[in-house]
Amino acid sequence: MRTSAEAHMYMDQQPCTCGDIEFDRQSAVMTDGGVLCSRYFGKCRTCGTMREFIFELPPTQLPVTNQVEFGGRDTSRLLDAGQWMAISEYYAKLEPGTPDDLDIARAAVEEVIKFLRNGVEGVPDTAFWTERGRAVRDREPARFRRSRLAAILDVYRKQLAKYDLTQIAVVWKHTGDAQVPYTADARSRRFTIRINDFPAEPMYTLIAEGRELQDLDDWPSAWVMPDPPQQLLDLLKPRKTEADPRVHRAMSAPRTQLQRLTRILEERGAPVRLVLRAVEAANEPSLYMEVSALSRRMTLLFPYRAEILEALAPGVSAGTLPSRPMLKLFVDGDQLHVALAAVGKVAPSEAVDVAPEPTRAAWVDVVSAMHGFADGRISSRIRFLTQPRSTIDVFYQARSQDADARFATSMDQVAWRLGVAPSQREMWKSVHSSMRGVAVTVTTVCTDGGPAPELAFTYGTADWDEAVRVCKLVASEDAARGGAAMLGMLAGTLEAEKMRSLQLVLRPGAPDVGALVMLK
Repeated sequence: MRTSAEAHMYMDQQPCTCGDIEFDRQSAVMTDGGVLCSRYFGKCRTCGTMREFIFELPPTQLPVTNQVEFGGRDTSRLLDAGQWMAISEYYAKLEPGTPDDLDIARAAVEEVIKFLRNGVEGVPDTAFWTERGRAVRDREPARFRRSRLAAILDVYRKQLAKYDLTQIAVVWKHTGDAQVPYTADARSRRFTIRINDFPAEPMYTLIAEGRELQDLDDWPSAWVMPDPPQQLLDLLKPRKTEADPRVHRAMSAPRTQLQRLTRILEERGAPVRLVLRAVEAANEPSLYMEVSALSRRMTLLFPYRAEILEALAPGVSAGTLPSRPMLKLFVDGDQLHVALAAVGKVAPSEAVDVAPEPTRAAWVDVVSAMHGFADGRISSRIRFLTQPRSTIDVFYQARSQDADARFATSMDQVAWRLGVAPSQREMWKSVHSSMRGVAVTVTTVCTDGGPAPELAFTYGTADWDEAVRVCKLVASEDAARGGAAMLGMLAGTLEAEKMRSLQLVLRPGAPDVGALVMLK
């Protein structure tokens, strides 16, 4: 045998004398005449007859892949070309079929193709050594011609491409690219995973050969994520250098998720025990967190579970849940508020449903305006459960210089319409022009009084120094110095070389600057 899959398929073609192919298969490795073998044995499920098969093990094992493989480049010695064709037809016609059934059909056709010889159009007669195999060939010989086999294989591959990859086991590998970090070969195609600006965008995008297939907010349970690459772990190790004060903080940084969060919460005067109780209830390996540099505000994003909501806001009901719910905790010093977040594209008229009904008409005009330029699309919306407040995020892709100038003009009109202070609008335009058209998510706010004079701009930039620079642009010298210290503490505590994104908040009073980071 070449693989265990081939051995099992061979045994499936050898029924018991009673007609049943099923038996309680057990396996063991043994030697037979000095040859290493695999022994399968067990009783027939119907008549109890003991069955036994012994296969010679191959000299080398084929690597595990994400698709069915019966062997390498060599032809099968267990099953002939006709038997493989019958297997392919059987699995292709199963009703209701599954992706795995179709993948078996695809792999079986590939086994038939392996019997073709260079320069010969059809499968040779020597490839049919069983009575059943010859009968399959004689019923329709044209199926074993090279062109016909290629056409059948192409049909199976196209059908497989339509199935949802998230429902099958896929083993992913690292690419070395921070933006597109994972790749896998499955269903005869090469797939990659891109990480987006979550939560403003879906967390992942599944891509096949350059074409976006599906947005994902969670890592599918059937998929296997690779361990962190060693080079990334090396980057996170403290360095012995005097150049960057953040390094000194990293050298003594707390090591566990709860320890890191405790340090950040204590720095901000937040209720530590309550937040930690929610984090423990979530039991997630990583959480997204936004931390302000110029105030005591921060947020944490949790998957929605009733026990997490109870830990954060005892007795508060979530009401009707959206299709993909998440919980967002807003911390401002010792004040806590909890919100229900929904991720996904919706129209403005549907998005404003998170706001109190009397305010929706005014807010939908604002959201529609934001949705109507620079190919904006609504990516998420939030309904607060503990105060009359709602938000909607509108995402804008990266833009050319001319397109970005038009975007800035349109967004300034929205800010003017909302009543954002002229000084803050001018400050935003200065910051925005330095971002050079990177992707941005803009958040609008609605309270029980209607659309609020607030806008938050989350930019897809990951440089701590950029955050410090923005602090200097929007705050006084003393405030900017404090903001830089806060960012340094955050970078050191998390041992993070980069942040996920940078946020600039325009609001009544003073503007704010925040960093979106991953808490691990």
